[in-house]
Amino acid sequence: MSGLRRFVSRLVSRPRAYQVYVRLPTRLPNGESIVADARALVDDLEAICEGSLDVYGTVDGMVANTDVVSASTFDVDRFDRFLERVEERYDGPYTVAVIRKRRADHRTRRVTSYLVVPVRPLFPRDRQPAA
Repeated sequence: MSGLRRFVSRLVSRPRAYQVYVRLPTRLPNGESIVADARALVDDLEAICEGSLDVYGTVDGMVANTDVVSASTFDVDRFDRFLERVEERYDGPYTVAVIRKRRADHRTRRVTSYLVVPVRPLFPRDRQPAA
């Protein structure tokens, strides 16, 4: 019975903490560099999480990974606006994948994790599928 109670509480109760992982490409497929735009998005995420953020560069992008941030610190409305800005910036050559997962943590009990990654679609958008 305790397993069922834990499962239901994960679905219906408010999270006590948030964690975000964002990977941002710094170059568009046409070769245009967008390092400044990616850095501005990382700065916005840093303001949302009040500085508990690790940023590092990869060969073709920038990765920002937050620590577990308490729900009282994390601004959900600002994070939604952040997601909209990411979708606006990478609209066109990329499709932004956002995965939200609730999990239990041994310290804070309930954590909502977000994974945000702009991905290039397998097939171009302008082509219609053959009927």
